[in-house]
Amino acid sequence: MYGIVLEGGGARGAYQIGVWKALRELGVEFDAVAGTSVGALNGAMMIQDDFGKALEIWTEITPSKVINLDESVYEEIKNYDFTFKNGQNILKQVKLIIKEGGLDISPLRQLLNQYIDENRIRKSGKLFGIVAASLPDLSHSEFFLEDIPEGKLIDYLIASANLPVFKLDRLDGKLFLDGGFYNNLPINMLEAKGYKNIIAVRLNSFSLKKKVNEDELNLIYLKPSESLGALLDFSNKKAQRNILVGYYDAQRVFKKYKGRKYYLEIDKPEDYFFNLFLRLEGGKLDRFFAEFNIPSPLSQRRYIFEKLVPMLADLLGVKEGSYEDIALALLERTAEKMGIERLRVFKWDELYDQVVKIYSSSQNDSVFKRIIQLLPNDFMLKTAKAQVLDRIAELLFGIP
Repeated sequence: MYGIVLEGGGARGAYQIGVWKALRELGVEFDAVAGTSVGALNGAMMIQDDFGKALEIWTEITPSKVINLDESVYEEIKNYDFTFKNGQNILKQVKLIIKEGGLDISPLRQLLNQYIDENRIRKSGKLFGIVAASLPDLSHSEFFLEDIPEGKLIDYLIASANLPVFKLDRLDGKLFLDGGFYNNLPINMLEAKGYKNIIAVRLNSFSLKKKVNEDELNLIYLKPSESLGALLDFSNKKAQRNILVGYYDAQRVFKKYKGRKYYLEIDKPEDYFFNLFLRLEGGKLDRFFAEFNIPSPLSQRRYIFEKLVPMLADLLGVKEGSYEDIALALLERTAEKMGIERLRVFKWDELYDQVVKIYSSSQNDSVFKRIIQLLPNDFMLKTAKAQVLDRIAELLFGIP
């Protein structure tokens, strides 16, 4: 049984719903959730065990369902990054745009009143914790369900998600700010309750977080494989995309899919990838040498495995990788440049064949005019990385 920790991150929270969908399909069970800001809101739905409603909220989300604000003003502020990193800029913009004490988030309260069932949450038997930054001294900012007075759960959830531009209302005589300003990834809350198996769902937000003893935890991080957009980008198109990203990122971790950007099932032996690089022998490598003004070596095979493959590993950031790792990194880079949609599971041959097909249809046998020495030195890495990788990919995947 796992505990789940959900990071704060505003509109990026749709990603967590995709993760939840994957966990449900995988049969991963949990009996505790701790969350901050949007992570607290999503966590309430998880404790409530109401995936259908959570999915409905996020797939139909619009800015007007969260903030009562003129559309033109919303467009001005939606891309702000509300973190300590740009705190001074935030204050200046808030003074210019917000003249009545903060943005009105009464639509968010209405949404929570519609979907959150406090009684059901309290009867769930599961542990639930949230973070809301108590002002001014942050003296009491982490709350478990039993710490929250009955009938006030929604108030505390809203307090947890109170960004600096929102209207601040007193709660039990105190003012609260978004919990991310105290602890945006409250792993420590579950650690304190004795949980060892923890899934922490990141949103790539700027994070203040409390230290935990990771050596004593079975801690699984799920991290977005692409940008999730701005904190206040509550468009349903972006939300739907982020749900898919969360779904496939979780599947990658638990089903052991290969790839950094794409999701691949690979059943090829290592010899396959060794032989893939051998295909460069002969005319292909001669062409490469000519284009980059490199003297032909006595042994092309030795050159491939002693110089070219290690250089590719270095350029692709897989220095300790196998032949499979290097070939996969090159294939992914090429597929991404070609615009092949990544949000699905591929077999190796499927992605490989798509890349080959695009190369074949383009009939692109370009010749690079840059004259350099193909040596693994810093100058070459900085000035010709893209050209070298593009050309090797073309020779490996595209030219018969």
